Amino acid sequence: MKERDREILEEILNKEGMTLKKLLEIFKISKRTLYYSIQEINDYIRVAGMVKRVDKKITFVGDMKKLKEIIEAPPQDMYFDYVKRKAFLLKKIFMEEEFTIDQMAEELLVSKNTIFNTITAIKEELSSQGITLRNDGYYRLEGDENKIRELFIVHLDTQDFFVVQDLKILTFDHGFKLHLTDISLFYLSMLLDFISLRIERGAALQRYDFCTEAKKLPYFHDVEKLLYIEINEYEKAYLSAYISSLSNRNPHIKENLIIKIVARLVEQFKQKTSIYIENEEKLKQNLIGHFLASYNRIRFQIPVVNPLLEEIKEKYQNLFTMTKLILEDLELFPELKGIREDEIAYISTYFGAYFKEDTIKEKKQQKTVLIVCHKGVILSKILESQIREYFPFIQIIAAVPIKDIIRYNNKYDFIISTVDLEEKEKVIVVNPIFTKYDLQLLYEKLMGYGGEGIKIDINLLMSIVGEYATIHNEKKLKQEILQKIYKLKKKESEEPMLKELLTANHIIHRKRADDWEEAIKTAAAPLVEDKSVDTCYVDAMIKSVYKHGPYIVLTDYFALPHARPEDGVQRLSMSMLILQDPVDLLGKPVHIFVVLGSIDNSSHLRALASLTEFMGKEENIKNVIASRTTQEIIHMIHKNEEEV
Repeated sequence: MKERDREILEEILNKEGMTLKKLLEIFKISKRTLYYSIQEINDYIRVAGMVKRVDKKITFVGDMKKLKEIIEAPPQDMYFDYVKRKAFLLKKIFMEEEFTIDQMAEELLVSKNTIFNTITAIKEELSSQGITLRNDGYYRLEGDENKIRELFIVHLDTQDFFVVQDLKILTFDHGFKLHLTDISLFYLSMLLDFISLRIERGAALQRYDFCTEAKKLPYFHDVEKLLYIEINEYEKAYLSAYISSLSNRNPHIKENLIIKIVARLVEQFKQKTSIYIENEEKLKQNLIGHFLASYNRIRFQIPVVNPLLEEIKEKYQNLFTMTKLILEDLELFPELKGIREDEIAYISTYFGAYFKEDTIKEKKQQKTVLIVCHKGVILSKILESQIREYFPFIQIIAAVPIKDIIRYNNKYDFIISTVDLEEKEKVIVVNPIFTKYDLQLLYEKLMGYGGEGIKIDINLLMSIVGEYATIHNEKKLKQEILQKIYKLKKKESEEPMLKELLTANHIIHRKRADDWEEAIKTAAAPLVEDKSVDTCYVDAMIKSVYKHGPYIVLTDYFALPHARPEDGVQRLSMSMLILQDPVDLLGKPVHIFVVLGSIDNSSHLRALASLTEFMGKEENIKNVIASRTTQEIIHMIHKNEEEV
């Protein structure tokens, strides 16, 4: 129970009931906040009874003995794991609250040695980010101020939520017609407090890389009104950029720009993965919705935490790798410079939802959900805003009070509820404020990303392992754990590796080629000879270049000729041609041609992701061009896949 909720409950119990007016005077809060606190109290003490209004007084009705047991009971294993201890301690460190190791050990019900080791681990973790944790009577953060701000933002979801009543913030929101969600208002309020403290400590920003762009936002000259202190132009720019990144109805983004980015992204994805997207327009609309919500966050490089990052990278490694290689190409997407892996993982799930094999076969429609929240209208709206932010492609039919759900008979795919509803099927139970486990569960249910019901926080697990053992290869250990837990089905016959497709009899070295057409024909010759592809497929690849331009040139000196499966592919196959002298492909010099013959939308992705990642390194390109034997190429491919 939160400290203020506990104080409110104690006041009610000590006075055997309090009037609403008296409680508001004592705690100096609004009615809305008080009602929210009472809902939270009732949720915590529900097995003992409830706090409610009786004869114009707010009083407790129920079993007082059980209530006493609940209040006095220590939290069970609350801070057993490092991640929760770290979050708790960082809250105090961020706001520079004084505390001792003894105090923390007593409060968290762990040993002093555990607290000491946790603080040591935090210091080491922060040090790797260029941040120093000092203790001069109180713990404080020093170092790159931009990094310190990032650290605070990624830990905002660990803070105790409250409904913002600050008139400065609400007036600002109303004045610029932002319509910030309750969660966005909460995040903004917390950041304002943190920035004020940092400036008072002499840690104001002295640089901000996006100052010029942020100055163009309409509220740049007004953000200072949100604070009680004067701030420099870097702080104004930083705060303006952050506000623009929050979920709101007026993000000040030109929709035409987003439409162009999405069109470019989808086209590049199709061309560079040889994948057919059945419902392309629907995919584009969903991506447009996502980028309208995330574009400012991406361009201003505001951090976001994707709780499913590691799982997506592991379970959908090939899809994630291809999406990452496309989005990080600055020539194609200069607007997305610095895009983070957390953002890429979100975007890759959109593609996954639209070309997974079972999706293509079944032509699944947009999922529809019903919202049920037992804690009132406020949290119901918060639940709805979170669903719209994380799952913009999901259609919310309605938000229904729990008392009316039994009579609701309209069609829906799922109910997202804060309590279990025994009388209804397809119910996904979540917390009012989503945790990483809630998000993981929702992704599994709403997007069909299975994990056989298992939910695991891989970073938490790694931190526990790290406390008791030395980890020599963290990346490899994560992969092995996730492989075992999620029982990933990567059948060699269905998704062959690159080394299984690019075999010795499919690799050719030549001094030169007369032109790019001859190069494609020569590269495809082994596949035609062993009847992996028909001759008409070679013609289709050449026609595709004439139609779309040099899109098959994926990076300097490397091209990936391919066409549609129905153009003459008999079985999944690859072949490679290495030219000592480059050939001109419509203005682009190319030394390496790898012909891809794909039979569907997925079986080639594993090999293609490995190939694209390998060719994305300049050193590998040079080594391939310099090679003179097939065995050299085979060795490089095998070595690369062993490292991955």
